[in-house]
Amino acid sequence: MSSSAENSPRPDVTRFDMIVVGLGPSGAALAHRASLRGWDVLGVDPQPVWRNTYGLFTDELPDWLPDPPVESLSTPSVIGESEHHPDREYAILDNDALRRRFLTFPTIIGAAAEVGRRRVRVNNRTHVADIVVDARGATETEGPVQQAYGVVLHDEAAPVWMDLRPLEHGTTPTFHYQIPVRGGMLHEETSLVHQGPLPWEVLRNALRQRIGDHPDAEVIASEKVLFPMNAPADIDPTGPVPFGARAGFINPISGFSVATSLELTDPTLDTLSSIIRGGTQHRLPWMTPRYRADRRLLSIGQQVLLELDPDELPLFLEKVFTLSRTEQKRFLHLGDPVGTMRGMLRIFLACDRHLQRKIIRAVVSRSQRS
Repeated sequence: MSSSAENSPRPDVTRFDMIVVGLGPSGAALAHRASLRGWDVLGVDPQPVWRNTYGLFTDELPDWLPDPPVESLSTPSVIGESEHHPDREYAILDNDALRRRFLTFPTIIGAAAEVGRRRVRVNNRTHVADIVVDARGATETEGPVQQAYGVVLHDEAAPVWMDLRPLEHGTTPTFHYQIPVRGGMLHEETSLVHQGPLPWEVLRNALRQRIGDHPDAEVIASEKVLFPMNAPADIDPTGPVPFGARAGFINPISGFSVATSLELTDPTLDTLSSIIRGGTQHRLPWMTPRYRADRRLLSIGQQVLLELDPDELPLFLEKVFTLSRTEQKRFLHLGDPVGTMRGMLRIFLACDRHLQRKIIRAVVSRSQRS
């Protein structure tokens, strides 16, 4: 097995154990861990860099990645009607360094023209494998999305994970995300979940209300984020194995996905290893009843978020941070239906009667459409 990165596969190799199409953090992690098992792996991606900002809580890191390279570590607060301190360390990953660590397998830089169950065509050449994984991110479908616009500035602001305080004359609820990154502080205004994309000017104006006007010369970098928050379709048994956001790892109420992908990397390879040994594929970890049940619960929670008014959503979200540290972690973790149920119940009981009625109506509405 080749251990070099960013190089073409050996000319005499036409078949691989696994081909991973899409080398963002999820796909690169899966291919990396497979290569460490001795599998002959090929990675395919048109982009040689990761352009997005990736963050996660360090208590969610898997045992195999205890010390990822990071741009920053902070313990951010949450601000609503009062200030909350979740006491969880939050990391912004160092994209370039982590990508270099993960790329322990040969890669092809190019867009795959064909991705099938056993073969991938890229740069006018076909490659075959026992397993093909599609990790190209969430598919573009109609429905709820998470959207954000942000800028990096030189300032010494305290880290804030969510500033939920509503803006004056705001018709769309957004929150402010203020986290240190390389070179400065990332200030990002986020629409947690919305039925379809917003005009970008809505988020730019909201960010301007939060932090004021800044001339272009003061802006170190800017970022746009837009991805679907709805559940994916069932796996096509005739197609490639999806992984990461492509497989529905995006939490329907938070938008988190990177930590879930890292957590499920080794269990996914354990399942796929039966194919490498010449056997049949068993049920993938995120297709278990436990994960399916939690996705269903969280999709109901997403409907609640969608139906709350702009002045109600911040009040509801703040209740999440009245939970204990353990309860928060379990509630925000995809794949823990018991933790989700307990968190939902505690949040519901903490709401006033008006919000409780809105929650009940949203739950009934979602259940009737299922």
